[in-house]
Amino acid sequence: MKILVIEAYSAANIGSGALVENSVQLLRKNFPGAEIEILAQTPESIHKLTGLPCFHELITLPLGQSRFKQVFWLLSTGLWMFSHALAIELRRIGINIPAAFYTYNSRTLMAIKKVLEADMVVSVGAERINDNFYKAILFSLYMLWMVQTYNRFLVLFPQTIGPFYFRITRFLSAKILSQCDVIFLRDHKSSDIVREIGVHGPVVVNTCDVAVLQSAIEPAKAKELLIQAGMPDDDRPLVGMSVMKWSYINAEGKSDYEEYKRAIAACADKFIQEKGVRILFIATNVLTEGCREDDVAAARDIQDIMLHRDGAIILSSVYTPAQMKGIMGLLELCLVTRMHACIFSTGIFTPTVSINYQFKLKEYMRLMGLGEYTVDIDMVTAENLIELMERAWCNRDKNREILKQNITSWSSNLGAEMARLPEHLAQKK
Repeated sequence: MKILVIEAYSAANIGSGALVENSVQLLRKNFPGAEIEILAQTPESIHKLTGLPCFHELITLPLGQSRFKQVFWLLSTGLWMFSHALAIELRRIGINIPAAFYTYNSRTLMAIKKVLEADMVVSVGAERINDNFYKAILFSLYMLWMVQTYNRFLVLFPQTIGPFYFRITRFLSAKILSQCDVIFLRDHKSSDIVREIGVHGPVVVNTCDVAVLQSAIEPAKAKELLIQAGMPDDDRPLVGMSVMKWSYINAEGKSDYEEYKRAIAACADKFIQEKGVRILFIATNVLTEGCREDDVAAARDIQDIMLHRDGAIILSSVYTPAQMKGIMGLLELCLVTRMHACIFSTGIFTPTVSINYQFKLKEYMRLMGLGEYTVDIDMVTAENLIELMERAWCNRDKNREILKQNITSWSSNLGAEMARLPEHLAQKK
């Protein structure tokens, strides 16, 4: 059996790496002996992480290129998508035009070849089908549609679906999602949205993100990594902070990036001064290996306006998911803005507070029993953030126990639901 994993991104985005790593483990467990290959935006980085054969996505986005090159890419890619879609429609009436006839990019031809060779295609995109990523959603939907036209068994591993602000993306998403075979959802709100937009046809499974299964390195090895990063070898308690530069459409509150920075800096200063902690700024997106976002730069922006900046350390290296989760296990408390930073910290039972830049993070915190320890990113202030962090600090022993119960329960749920995947495939055949 051949399984093709699609919509991987870059290992420099640790969340993406965790999605791929744990998805592959689940596939190996439930389909022993299957041959697994991967399509990714940066296949070299994913290959280093997994050791599996990796190839470029059908549509590789022009990340980090000049505006001229991006415009040229958009025009040429749009022309190819039109030609390819026309060829697919002609195939339906018996006119077969080989892809090589109108496709001059060898990477694109290889991606099509890998889809044709696969018995099952698994998307690990996790959050591409929503209008906060309006620049990329149509390309993701096109990829899923292309797989469907070749009648391959198509599974979406745990996803966040929505929000949708535009009628066209809502309509297209409903049509294409309805033609999938199995859709795993990772939060209750996505389940509501799937019903609201009229998705029908696939098996829809409510579960959690696959990264809750992520393994972690031993505490001693994690401590060694921190010392290598410049942390003094002492017993000061550690508080982690995952930060990001952000902007998105349809923000409702008054807080902006400047207020976000001030709030986190004030909170960090207060905890350093009053509780004697050391702040670790933890980057889960590093500007390398095709990753287009830079959490290290955001951390520097915040450290620059802190009064006690010598009490903070920025972790700027690219760590593996297991290394990052191990580091999270050394923390007394973690403040997160990134989704998978939250999953790593809660997954190793570290009390966590979240600043929600999309509803997926708030929904995950609710799923794990920590819904009262969140604030939306466009509502954050120094006052409400410090209040949340102080409460989480006081209740951290209680919250560790809550996390142990919920992580164990949802991990079991995910494993059981994934174990039914061979059954779903057999029914389709």
